Amino acid sequence: MRLQFTLLAQAASVPPDGLLYVHGGGINTVWTQKVPLGFQGTLVIRLLADRSEVDRPQQLEIQVNDSDGRPVLAEPIRLPVAAKANPDHPVGWPIPVHVVANLTGVQLPQEGSYTIDVLLNNQHLGSENLRVRLVSQTV
Repeated sequence: MRLQFTLLAQAASVPPDGLLYVHGGGINTVWTQKVPLGFQGTLVIRLLADRSEVDRPQQLEIQVNDSDGRPVLAEPIRLPVAAKANPDHPVGWPIPVHVVANLTGVQLPQEGSYTIDVLLNNQHLGSENLRVRLVSQTV
């Protein structure tokens, strides 16, 4: 499998129709009046699999790190993923695998930059950047 894209969004879902529904996609900065901040959103991941990978379980891992590379989560998020066969899928086309990982409640302890890393079977596939910025309260 290879990574096609990652995206931070307010919400997303993958219903049985195989489409990916994204609401409020493209988050890269969160403005807040105080930290720590409980993030509100999801990480959307689209992987592309070859037919040879169908029904082969694989391990997806999501790490959240601060700008110094220190982990924010006590344990990474680990999710099993597998490409599923679809008889209507054109031969030779990669098979999409959609993952929506709920990150709501992840505590971002300070203002600054964070990296959300995606690994598959212990191999780094890509990253999504997120920035927390403080804004003063207006009266």
